[in-house]
Amino acid sequence: GFMKENLFLRYLFWQLHLVGLRLSVLRSYNYHLDPKADPLPKRGAYITVSNHGTFMDPWLVLATSPRPVSIMMNEEGFKAGGVTKWYLDAIGAFPKKKGAVDFTAMKKTLGLLSRGTPVLIFAEAQLTWDGCTQPIYPGIEKIIRKAAVPLVVVRLSGNFTSKPWWAVTQRKGAVFMTRKTYTVDMLKTMSNEEILRAVVDGMRHDDLRDPQIAAVPFIGTHLAEGIDRFLWKCRSCGKDDHLDAEGDELRCTACGAVWALDPHLNFSPRNVHAKPVGNLRDYVEWHKDSIKQKIADSSDEDVLAVSENAAKAITEVNGTITALSTGKLILTKRELSFEPTDGKVEHALVVPVSEMLDYTFQKKSIFEFRRGKEMHQFNFEGKSPMKWVFWMRYLNDYAESEKRGFHA
Repeated sequence: GFMKENLFLRYLFWQLHLVGLRLSVLRSYNYHLDPKADPLPKRGAYITVSNHGTFMDPWLVLATSPRPVSIMMNEEGFKAGGVTKWYLDAIGAFPKKKGAVDFTAMKKTLGLLSRGTPVLIFAEAQLTWDGCTQPIYPGIEKIIRKAAVPLVVVRLSGNFTSKPWWAVTQRKGAVFMTRKTYTVDMLKTMSNEEILRAVVDGMRHDDLRDPQIAAVPFIGTHLAEGIDRFLWKCRSCGKDDHLDAEGDELRCTACGAVWALDPHLNFSPRNVHAKPVGNLRDYVEWHKDSIKQKIADSSDEDVLAVSENAAKAITEVNGTITALSTGKLILTKRELSFEPTDGKVEHALVVPVSEMLDYTFQKKSIFEFRRGKEMHQFNFEGKSPMKWVFWMRYLNDYAESEKRGFHA
């Protein structure tokens, strides 16, 4: 776009943008930069990598940068068009496929760096789901090596607790940022494996087990609303797809268990039906353990998971979600099948698990995966698309990626 090509206009827009960020976003999130943080390079290109906990992270990371920085962003945001597309273009953002390696985005990154433009990359390629940094996609160490520019590693904390991706409201607390800069000379002494480890360890964070964040008094309202887009299994009765969130409470419509959620994402039983849960991280670990145990105990033909009222869907270019058929989604170790219950048999689907790639979630309600060149989407409005992403992850050795901090 014109703004990207005209360096003076881009610099002017960036300065105006910074004023807005510092007056709004930094105040709203009660932002603190570590006084021991390394300075940013004053001239030339560099790569910033950061963990990713909330939608506003790009502005939290870049609000201290006096120079324009291009941002690698999930391609979903570029489908909006209009003012949003103009804004993303004006700040120098460019798209990357979510939940997948994207060679086009890598090539774009190297091109920007070769022209002296700093670039921000969220190496997890998507927001954290429970406040804990996810495994990153390999290849970033090769970009850093090939570009031969400084590396800036950022760790944000408190960002997830301030506004989890599934939440409908922001909580008032604090966000802290640390920053370590590796010069070109420092990087020359490091192997690719050491660079990758510097990125993984430098970003790694667990918001819900961070004593500094636990000591900050967070406040907010409607704290549980939206969490049923994430969690799907009742901790008390173990049934799927019966969780319903409203206000500060999570309820199971199958057994009647009720939990209250506080601003630090701790669950408190509200009635005799509700088992102790701990915090969101504890609940998520229980979800993971349940999945891994069922996979271990099941044969290839056993049904692992079912969702009724799944909507086979397509996302239009403008972002509109159109339902094609409603039916039942069924998973075994061998295959995922969709059985229409609305008579639209042409939308029936059977896909071998071995052929399902780039599985992720979009728009907080869609489970998406690729088979060859075809993208398949299932919309779970009001329920959890994450259930299906989790099943696919743990059928594909994701536990090992979690231990390493990066995908193989």
